[in-house]
Amino acid sequence: MSVFNVNFKSGSRIFFVTFFNSLMRPLDIKDFINYVQLSKCLSGSQFKEMNKCTLCLVFICGVVFSGLISLLKTSVTLDPILTKFYPTGIGILPPETDLDLMDDGYVQMAQLSYYEYDEDIRNYKRLKLKTKETELDERSSELEALNSLKAAIELTSIGKTARVGRLLEHAHSLAPNHHDVLLMYGEYLELSRADIIQADHLFLKALTISPQSSRASRNRRRTKVLVEKLDESTLLRIDNKRDELMLIPSLSGALKRVKREAYFQHIYHTAAIEGNTLTLAQIRMILETGLSVEGKSIMEHNEILGIDLALKYINTTLVHRIGKITLRDILEIHRRVLGHVDPIGAGNMRTTQVFVSDHVPPPPSKIELLMEDFLSWLNSDEAEKLHPIKYAALAHYKFVFIHPFVDGNGRTARLLMNFLLMQAGYPPVIIRKQDRLHYYDTLQLANDGDTRPFIRFVARCMENTLDVYLWATREHLPELEQATPHPDFVKNEQAAFSASKLNAISFLIDVKSDVSPRPINSDFTVDESTLNAPRSFHFSKRRSNFDRE
Repeated sequence: MSVFNVNFKSGSRIFFVTFFNSLMRPLDIKDFINYVQLSKCLSGSQFKEMNKCTLCLVFICGVVFSGLISLLKTSVTLDPILTKFYPTGIGILPPETDLDLMDDGYVQMAQLSYYEYDEDIRNYKRLKLKTKETELDERSSELEALNSLKAAIELTSIGKTARVGRLLEHAHSLAPNHHDVLLMYGEYLELSRADIIQADHLFLKALTISPQSSRASRNRRRTKVLVEKLDESTLLRIDNKRDELMLIPSLSGALKRVKREAYFQHIYHTAAIEGNTLTLAQIRMILETGLSVEGKSIMEHNEILGIDLALKYINTTLVHRIGKITLRDILEIHRRVLGHVDPIGAGNMRTTQVFVSDHVPPPPSKIELLMEDFLSWLNSDEAEKLHPIKYAALAHYKFVFIHPFVDGNGRTARLLMNFLLMQAGYPPVIIRKQDRLHYYDTLQLANDGDTRPFIRFVARCMENTLDVYLWATREHLPELEQATPHPDFVKNEQAAFSASKLNAISFLIDVKSDVSPRPINSDFTVDESTLNAPRSFHFSKRRSNFDRE
């Protein structure tokens, strides 16, 4: 019994040492020697009386048991102390103790890559990251908006309507998605300010939020007919101006000069919208002389050259071609836009996820399918029946919503839109850099479900562009072309008057929202060689030709 007790005590010590050590690190052959030495220290001379078979059996049992515990340890947390030193894996977030220093929205940002889009793109919704602070701010803003709404109703009931407008505007700014605020503010705009278009937009938004609202449905049915008539009258007025422009002979010197100036304006504004800092005069010098501008980056120079190449490609290859628009056409436009800036990415659809302000474009796995649907719509009979301005604006919006490229989507979308407009006989529309915020705001409204504000924005820009063409060719320059005084006088007067005209066009496009003639300083002069440079653009009677002579 004494030998058994000694063996049992010594073997138990070895077994438990083996077990706890196995929890900390894997076993190896050296452990056996260490455990024997340790048992000697624990048992002293009694270890000599221990049977060797018993020692081996105890060690083997310890190894097997420790292996089973190791397997359990990988799937089950046995002890908080052990998990502190040996975590189960590397996560996407830092330890919990470090998260105390982070913003509450950090967790949602880490989960951004796992966001799944709806199968139907029409049901696609933007991902909104909210923290506890933003939720509290929204609740307090909504409460303040409802108080303002209540005050406006009380003032209206007693006949004091002077402050009602400001109260409703304040309520709408605080709670732009509240059903009651939208209806009350829309009714005020309709009745007090006769702003039918904005009121209809608010009613539609309220109806989208609360589809069962009878009040929203009733208001929407009343304003829908009126808004459709207003939009039709606007498009008809633009068509009449386009037809008037087509009556001007293509060989008119005035038309050639204004087309050439509009060409530079188009490149300047479409690049400036994306953040290019080159001025209009610098862009004109780059394209006319091929010289670089001191102090400006090569990237900005290449952006200008890319837009210029894309416009040439559209004019020489696409405008006069009869047939369907293909994916290759869009890729070729993008390849020229970005060819000097990013030769590798130019003309290739993206393979990574991108984020554009509040808009999260579809994932790259769906780009190919969405582009097929887009081209199918672009060439469909349904799209061809739309008004050309509405057709081009919707094509622009659908394209930027898909966002098929990593960079250059906005420039490609505006070029695609102008290509469609030029095929219908319109000049290329100029979206000014001053209208950049309005441009993005209307695109965001389209993301929210109402594309009409963006269509109206494009229509307004087109009407402004047509007004500049007609003003420059109809009211001033024909008088100059018909005059027959002394040749020297004609030469000097033509240079001064042409410079005045260019200044007027630049002023009208760059500054004014509603184009109307105003006096121009005739003392303004420019280099005569610049005015006579051989660059102009043609219109045919059926379609516009953005060509250079």
